[in-house]
Amino acid sequence: MTGQCPQTQVATHFREQLVSRMSRMVQFVSQGSRDTLRWVTRTTRRKAQMKNPYGSDGRLQDVLSLIQVLAYSPKTRRTDQGLQAELKRSPANSNSWIELAKQHPEFFRVREDHEKSSHVSLIARNAQQSVVDDDGDLLKPLLTTDVANKLMELAVGMHDREVRRKEFWRSFFIPIVVAVIAATAAVTSAVITALYRAGP
Repeated sequence: MTGQCPQTQVATHFREQLVSRMSRMVQFVSQGSRDTLRWVTRTTRRKAQMKNPYGSDGRLQDVLSLIQVLAYSPKTRRTDQGLQAELKRSPANSNSWIELAKQHPEFFRVREDHEKSSHVSLIARNAQQSVVDDDGDLLKPLLTTDVANKLMELAVGMHDREVRRKEFWRSFFIPIVVAVIAATAAVTSAVITALYRAGP
């Protein structure tokens, strides 16, 4: 700044400060936009999973497994311990098979018992006429293969619709956010360039 008049020195100093602040603002806006995008993505995913649990990883496989066990098991109702023993595993993202069944009332009915173990049954099987077994006890007959397959087809269809909905959201919303970030950075960069070119 040596040799410049006081007014020019003040103008140059002001311009340098403005450029520095705008550069920091670009970094702040870009970082904030990325953080906001991540937060919105996580929040939307959690809400979507609460509204439609078919969006959860491994959920379809768990629902199909539970349908098959409850459709063909000699016992109409099963406890969580019994399901664990039958399937040799826990559900992918639920605390228990009972908890998973509660999230899918379109297929399963859960009867909670605080004194004994809660149990789950298949609504389609419970809707059948009871029959008498060889011991004289009333029970619900096994589902036919056609009915069980139809239930599994319904589950697959619900899962596929949820996948398509998630893909639509990603293809529509994320590009908009990216475009806003890019536009903000471009405008700010243009302003900084113009200030530099303006000179003292």
